[in-house]
Amino acid sequence: MKYLKIGLPVAILIAGLIAIVVVQSDSAPNNGAVAGETMDGGTSPDGSDMVLGAEDAPVTVIEYASMSCPHCAHFHATTFPDLKKNYIDTGKVRFIYRDYPINKPALEGAMITRCAGPDRFFGFLKLLFAKQHIWAANKDSVTAIKDVVKLGGMKPDTVDQCLADEKLKEQVLSMRLRAEQEYEVVSTPTFIVQGVRHSGALSFDEFEKVLKPLLP
Repeated sequence: MKYLKIGLPVAILIAGLIAIVVVQSDSAPNNGAVAGETMDGGTSPDGSDMVLGAEDAPVTVIEYASMSCPHCAHFHATTFPDLKKNYIDTGKVRFIYRDYPINKPALEGAMITRCAGPDRFFGFLKLLFAKQHIWAANKDSVTAIKDVVKLGGMKPDTVDQCLADEKLKEQVLSMRLRAEQEYEVVSTPTFIVQGVRHSGALSFDEFEKVLKPLLP
């Protein structure tokens, strides 16, 4: 598996994120499973991935999402609960979540969910997506996020410490760069199902059409 060599300083990458036009990645059409393209990237999780499901599940799904992406929030509110209940919890699918931050608030949200730790990650992910309208477009996104994560028991000081973690920041940004190199991800959400790329906030019915032919 080839990995992108990161030669740019993190500060330059952050500046690039701030300059990105939100429409580029937050307006992915809901084209579901209509156009799947086989990619060369691997499907095995690495140390930075957040994973749900059995290690020996026959199908691996990788999601690339941006915390400030409305389509991603919609997917996690509507499709993901059914996907988890029917496929992840039953041992049919191993689900790998990876961050693809498209702007500064998305980067902040990604870092904060990861600071919650593996056991609480998906709970805080759900919380921030559900309250996305409060913080994602707020000029003072950090203060707004602090108010939201208080609901999950995270203290403001913890948020400050998390956002000051340069190693974590580089890890999240590296995830985006890897997505672009290995899977040619350009929008969110994007799903890699057994190496095949599907773009857009797939409905549960659309996901089933992709998954069923892959299951024994």
